[in-house]
Amino acid sequence: MVFSKASQPGFTMMEAMIAVASIGVISALVLPSVLYLTGTSTSLARTKNMASSIMSATALYEKNNPGITPSDALAIADDTKYTNKFTSGTAITSGPACSPTSPCYNFSDGSVLMANPWTPTASSTTYFTFRYDPDGTGSTPPVDFVVNFDTGRLTTSDIYKAETADAIAPSAHDPGYVTPWTQQ
Repeated sequence: MVFSKASQPGFTMMEAMIAVASIGVISALVLPSVLYLTGTSTSLARTKNMASSIMSATALYEKNNPGITPSDALAIADDTKYTNKFTSGTAITSGPACSPTSPCYNFSDGSVLMANPWTPTASSTTYFTFRYDPDGTGSTPPVDFVVNFDTGRLTTSDIYKAETADAIAPSAHDPGYVTPWTQQ
């Protein structure tokens, strides 16, 4: 009995190589976008979580200490669930060095929070600031939070600058990953 090659089922080696190469090209095009979006959503989730922690710590501190002032920002930061506090060295990219007046706080997820990185001039008796780096490495741009403890509102530096025309606010704009959140 004679078998012909045409009757054998399956793919040729060339067809299999073309299929694998096609999958590789598609993966190379899609993977960077997927990784970027994953990192962006992680940064946004961490930033929202930190904003919530700051507001909770502010409310708790104000409940126990009526008459809150900008100098209370350090005590409020101390009420967050940090793992390590340090007062020297630079911890957040493009920001001032950590110091006793602007300490930095590390968190279990690797993020870093700095209290008092800059002082608002517009109604500075009702505002205090925090700078937050969601990944702690500087590869994700940090976001500046501005807390108005008279109204109980937390905003970002771009919103604060737009509302108060404060020229001393950092010149950097809010990172892209917080823009959808701040425009809600």
